[in-house]
Amino acid sequence: MGSIDIDFQFSDSWIPGHSPIECIDLHTSGQPARIVIRGFPPLHGTLLEQRSQAREKHDHLRSRIILEPRGHAAMFGCILRPHTELTATGEAHMGVLFMHNSGFSDMCGHCTFAVARCLVDMHDQDVFPQRKCLSYEEATQTVEIKLHTPTGIVKLVVPTLPGGLRSDASKPVAFYSVPAFAAALDLRVPIPVANRWPELGDREDVEIDIGYGGAWYGLVKCRDLGFSSGLRNPDLHALERVNQLLEQSLSQFLDHEKNLFDSIPAGSEQVQVRRIMITDEQIVQDVGMSQDHEAGLLFYESQQIDRSPTGGCVVARVAVAYAKGQLRLHEGRFYNSLLSIAHKGEGAFLGTPVKEVSFIDSTGSLSAGVRVMVQGKAYYTGRSTFLVEDGDPLSDGFAFQSAVMGG
Repeated sequence: MGSIDIDFQFSDSWIPGHSPIECIDLHTSGQPARIVIRGFPPLHGTLLEQRSQAREKHDHLRSRIILEPRGHAAMFGCILRPHTELTATGEAHMGVLFMHNSGFSDMCGHCTFAVARCLVDMHDQDVFPQRKCLSYEEATQTVEIKLHTPTGIVKLVVPTLPGGLRSDASKPVAFYSVPAFAAALDLRVPIPVANRWPELGDREDVEIDIGYGGAWYGLVKCRDLGFSSGLRNPDLHALERVNQLLEQSLSQFLDHEKNLFDSIPAGSEQVQVRRIMITDEQIVQDVGMSQDHEAGLLFYESQQIDRSPTGGCVVARVAVAYAKGQLRLHEGRFYNSLLSIAHKGEGAFLGTPVKEVSFIDSTGSLSAGVRVMVQGKAYYTGRSTFLVEDGDPLSDGFAFQSAVMGG
């Protein structure tokens, strides 16, 4: 049920062109995930070295795959990397590099769900040499995959049809996060006068939590930004403006307050929060959903809105809730996007803290984090072979707003 055959061969004789790149397209809760399976130039070395090569030598291919006319500003994607230092040792089955409209990212939860299904359904040994190494658990009808991401190894558990050869679209995929933690709770961030927005009123600061879920995320309540109705019938243009001003204010604050984060793992890179989740717990009750749901709105690169609940941010939100005592081990919560709210919770991600982990923090003390299980569904939408025809001036793609307005 819900499975398709994605093993196919491309013939390049049907249209003039060259440099074919083959992709499988899925969506997770409405957010697209384009998976490159063939045609990307060879990359060598460790996974991070491969990402550096892709960024420095082949970024035009990222824009060709992700941006118009083959994609759009909200497109996300990834490149399968079957040969990494961890696939070589048997610690991982496949590597992956995540990409978006302006570059490469460390982690992408919604793409991870899509990759999980694609790998179970992929029986082409050239694309997935270790497909036969996947173990099938007959009792649960699941297959486990160890995915090598830039943040580390992420374990995936994928429901399958009987026999384990095809994924089961009717059941959610689960991924188990790298260690996640709260970096700052109830942090009061001053808003410079030049950055204050009308809805803020006479307040001079905003309260923010910062969590790590494969990337750094800021968490702020919509009502704390001055929007009394929360995310119900949201003014997206106003929230986009506020998000930009808040990001600027937070960045300036963190640049001057470098000693705030004593409880993060020793040796961590400087905390840089590039994405802020605007949350609302009330809206789910307003639309008749249960109290174990909450909603959020996240703007990412180029101020695009994530259609999904943002898997990496779900990890960070669970870590923050766990640190605050709002969630216990094995107690789950559903996290919604505006799109899943509009569909009464269909497309929500379920986040559950499953294991407490310890680490040495930057002060040399022992601190606690948590591993998080996130569950969600991905669905196939198509498969494509992208070409470049000689003489095409837009062969490497474009971002429309940047192209015609300079930004």
